[in-house]
Amino acid sequence: MKFHRLLLSITVIAFFLAQSNAKPIDPLDPGRLGESMSIPQSQESASVNVTGPWSFDLLGKPAEKMKLYLTQNEDSISGSGIITQGMESKKATASGCISGDRMSLNVTPEGSFDRYGLNLSFSSLAGGTYTACLADGSCRSGKATFTAFANILQDKASYEDETV
Repeated sequence: MKFHRLLLSITVIAFFLAQSNAKPIDPLDPGRLGESMSIPQSQESASVNVTGPWSFDLLGKPAEKMKLYLTQNEDSISGSGIITQGMESKKATASGCISGDRMSLNVTPEGSFDRYGLNLSFSSLAGGTYTACLADGSCRSGKATFTAFANILQDKASYEDETV
């Protein structure tokens, strides 16, 4: 009887030791459920192409407008144009990047230490926000709206066809 209990105890201990090296399993793993959790192709193929003329309205005080021609190279953006405040216009350069459905853009008027940072969303096409840091040390921020005169949301395959 003691031998039987000892053998049973050794078997149980061996079982637990063998399980300690086993990898845990996820009961909700799609492979175990037979369902695919991958993103449908139609969502993966969406791409953004910002190359073309753009108009931005900075809705702070004072209200300002920007008209820029942007060029995209992969996720990087560069461009040039003008910034208008009241009756005064200045030439400006722009640089930035795209990440998913968002664009970050830095705009600098020529001959000035002013800097404008724009953060825009393409998902709703409603616009975004801006921050203006001026040479005198002051900063202001507000909402920004934009108009793109280009097909910014397009199928990835058609964008690749156009760039070849």
